[in-house]
Amino acid sequence: MILRSLCLLFIGLTTLTLSAQTKRYVDNTGGSDSNSGLDTLNAWATIQHAFDVAAPGDSVFIRNGDYLEHPILNVQGLPGAPIWFGGYPSENVTIIGLYGVQGPTRMTIVDKSHVVLERLNLNYLYGPDATGILIRCTPNGLVQDVKLKFLSILGISWTGNPNLIPGPNDNAQPIIAYGEGTTAANAISGLEISHCTVQNCNPGYSETISLDGNVTDALITQCGVYNNTNIGIHMGGGYGVCSVPALDKVRNSVITKCSATGNVSAYATSAGIYIDGADSIIVHSNTCRGNGYGIEVGCEENGTSQGVIVIDNLIYWNKESGLAIGGYDTQTTGQVVGALVRNNCFYRNDSLYTGSGEMYITKASDCMFRNNGFNVNEQNILFSREDISPQANNGMDYDAWWVPTGDPMDAEVNWGPNVISGYADYLATTGWNANGFFDEPQLAWPVQGGFTFGIQPTSPCVDAGDPATLVLPIEGPLRLQGPAIDIGRIELANTSTGMDIPKGTTLILFPNPAQDRAWLPAGTGLRDITLMDAMGRTLKQVRQLGGSLDLTGLSAGIYLVVALGNDGHRLSGRLVKE
Repeated sequence: MILRSLCLLFIGLTTLTLSAQTKRYVDNTGGSDSNSGLDTLNAWATIQHAFDVAAPGDSVFIRNGDYLEHPILNVQGLPGAPIWFGGYPSENVTIIGLYGVQGPTRMTIVDKSHVVLERLNLNYLYGPDATGILIRCTPNGLVQDVKLKFLSILGISWTGNPNLIPGPNDNAQPIIAYGEGTTAANAISGLEISHCTVQNCNPGYSETISLDGNVTDALITQCGVYNNTNIGIHMGGGYGVCSVPALDKVRNSVITKCSATGNVSAYATSAGIYIDGADSIIVHSNTCRGNGYGIEVGCEENGTSQGVIVIDNLIYWNKESGLAIGGYDTQTTGQVVGALVRNNCFYRNDSLYTGSGEMYITKASDCMFRNNGFNVNEQNILFSREDISPQANNGMDYDAWWVPTGDPMDAEVNWGPNVISGYADYLATTGWNANGFFDEPQLAWPVQGGFTFGIQPTSPCVDAGDPATLVLPIEGPLRLQGPAIDIGRIELANTSTGMDIPKGTTLILFPNPAQDRAWLPAGTGLRDITLMDAMGRTLKQVRQLGGSLDLTGLSAGIYLVVALGNDGHRLSGRLVKE
């Protein structure tokens, strides 16, 4: 909403009056809710009181301690004047730090917008549907621009007995956001979850961080989900959270630079990152290690998951396949359509030796696999494709494969009920990977104590990717450093640093979301404007200075816009077409 408000100001359609910004203080050891809250000596005593009376623009500082509360947010900020709740400088706040406490939702946000929660710890809560943070939009409500930053959540569990095995109705939710809104206008929008850590939780048949229903333009970035007993990060749809089927899914959202480790279920399919029935989701530059599946793109319920992009991820040592893609239930219509899986590094997944290989493909159509590097484990199984319809127009190309023996004759592919033996037979049988190869990728190993899984200068993966690959703005200008993109997750030029590829400069367009026309900033000298779809395919190119971009004839969805300045600088941004 901040961007939208700035746009409105720019074109003179409205004005915005911001409330005065005031610092408030909460201290449960010496404060009183009858105090003014204006300084540390006159602090309030409870978070709930702050949740009742804070005003737009306020910053509420909460002193470290054990707050035995279940606060419900009853106030909200304004565009450009959010309410900020967080710890004292240099302090983290323990909302509840007592082991073995049973209770309901720890912190609740319903139909409230423009709020920031930062530097808070929410620890140890158990019971049926125990919840760390609940963000909910009711059918006629509105939730915009809620931000969760630098939170630590530990020990949220559906039961106090860690030895119990849950049934399908046994759930807990460390962080959950669900949109019941019945229109596109009242979706949960602009939700940001950044630099949060969620670990050692037992969510039963739920997920660790979960977004579901009518949710759009969400960002989950630089979060860590560790050692939870089910799925790490989840974006879903099709479960009837929203009564309008077309809106009942997360869409136009991003999961980037997160780490998912050790999220394994003993009773259900689990993954580090799971896209389930959501549309137009970008899964970028994440590390998934030691989970059930590394990343899963599926659709459990009826309908489709469309336009999911999985790029630049490191996926290694997961218990089953590094990637599972497609619907699986022959009794539903659920399938994955139009996914792009490119420039990922797969390394020795299927550590349980289930025989599924690096990827497991089921009900998926029109999906492309490009520029991925695969190091297979000692089973020598490249991937598995179940014989479940529909599966049409899928294809792999420019992928690099390698088995530990180094012998292409040892490579195997499970193709429906048949086993394809040998890399050459795989090519002949499927017609896939005509421009790929079988060769040692020459991975670059530890850098400053960590694993980059980039490539060495002599690697055959250098400049070996699809020359037609269009780099997405989220990947940054350093993703392409030669005549063609490198195979794998990191360009050779960036391997030595062990750093993620930086994000490019943001191009501001308005309105955003737009309908028939979007405007670029005037007077900036922008030219050579390129409009791409979410798969990176160019739809139109316009040479102009500023002005507007015609969107008529384009279907609703997420688009990428790239423009050049007169001095050659590159700006890029994301545009949503309604």
